[in-house]
Amino acid sequence: MSWESNETPEKEPADWARRAWIGIAVALAAMIAAIWYVRETSARPTEAHAKHILVKFTEGDAADRTRALEQIAGLRQRILDGEDFGALAREYSGDPPSAAKGGDLGWIGRGLLVESVDRFLWSGPLNQVSDVIVSGFGFHLVVVMERHISPIEEYEMELRRRALTGGAAPAPAPADAAKP
Repeated sequence: MSWESNETPEKEPADWARRAWIGIAVALAAMIAAIWYVRETSARPTEAHAKHILVKFTEGDAADRTRALEQIAGLRQRILDGEDFGALAREYSGDPPSAAKGGDLGWIGRGLLVESVDRFLWSGPLNQVSDVIVSGFGFHLVVVMERHISPIEEYEMELRRRALTGGAAPAPAPADAAKP
């Protein structure tokens, strides 16, 4: 009797543990990539990038209020005449944190500033100096440099617009319509 057989030896089973760890590593890398992608492409909040100059006055002091109004009106005219907003903000603004940055307020969310300034932030033209804006802090000049409306807020605005117009977008006028 021989201890040898004519049968071919069976192959060793594959190293399943090694394959499982490789699969786990690939799945982990895919999850990290997905999280990074979602974070990078997620909706930015509604924000505006603005700068301002603040001239303070003493409440109840008519002479000081007049002085402040004349000063802010003069600064506005100087800006309209071409002087640098940032240089004037550094020299004249009564808001030390933004004055040090040339009046730059950075990116600001809706409703975070006093109502009169916030209203201009969201309705004023871009890259144009505001008229004099009065608040409880004093007189302001504001320039809105950029505005970003989040996709969610754009969608909500579209829903409100449709609700006001009866649910349908207004039809454009035909290009060949006869004019009276």
